Amino acid sequence: MPHFEVERMGHLNHVAGDYAAARALYAGVFGADVFREWDEPHAGSSNALLLVGETCLELFGVTDPDGSVGRWMGRQGPGWHSLEWTLPSFEQAVTVTGELGIRLTERVEDAYVFTHPRDCHGLCLELTAAHFPGDARDEPGWAPTFWSDDQPLGVTGSPTVRVASRDAAGAARWLADVTGVEPSYEEGCPGLGGRAVGVVLAGHTLEFVEPIGDGPLRQFVEQRGERIHSLSLTVVDLGAALAHLADLGVGVVPGAGASRFIDPAATLGGLIELAER
Repeated sequence: MPHFEVERMGHLNHVAGDYAAARALYAGVFGADVFREWDEPHAGSSNALLLVGETCLELFGVTDPDGSVGRWMGRQGPGWHSLEWTLPSFEQAVTVTGELGIRLTERVEDAYVFTHPRDCHGLCLELTAAHFPGDARDEPGWAPTFWSDDQPLGVTGSPTVRVASRDAAGAARWLADVTGVEPSYEEGCPGLGGRAVGVVLAGHTLEFVEPIGDGPLRQFVEQRGERIHSLSLTVVDLGAALAHLADLGVGVVPGAGASRFIDPAATLGGLIELAER
């Protein structure tokens, strides 16, 4: 069966209603390094690429409500839009999606494509072979730092992207088929009221979570459907990270277990969990 050769998680895309406020949040709270900033007239957005530890995020702000990003914001509201995978070639991205029967919703020249979430268990994938100038991860010998002026939360290790699903096991099975990587774990998420099945990929984990009983996860699925739910980041010392947030006046709410979510109002729709390593 054809499958994607995932080289890394390129970045996770965050569409924010207030671009300036989201940019300031990532810089001030996370110590994020914004290494590229530009406008996308065809999409009607302002964009920024930034690093939090070894996790790359792309921030989108709406400049034209009739553009593709503005239309998505009108339907879905602010939050996580899509996950970018870096593949060996753009041709592989286009060929494999066709062979797997995955529809494309957007193609920009020979640079990247977006997949239809309904064909990917709620996951919108951005597929590309591109590496962006200024990305420190591409520098020889680069390694992220933590507990420094540039990394005040102490984020360490690779991220987990969590996707809300009505069938976590089935979604993980699909992911194994399209990547050639078998599911790595299955566990409960009592704080969310759900069950998780995770697949460890290059530089990140993709975790599908389904509701069990009543709880925040069921409410999320009922209101927003199958889609990217949250980004989970590990920190060296959760207590110290929470103290840092408190000093900045940023609140938290209960997470999947002993972890905490940063107040969603502060993160402008991009739900971010902090969990101790």
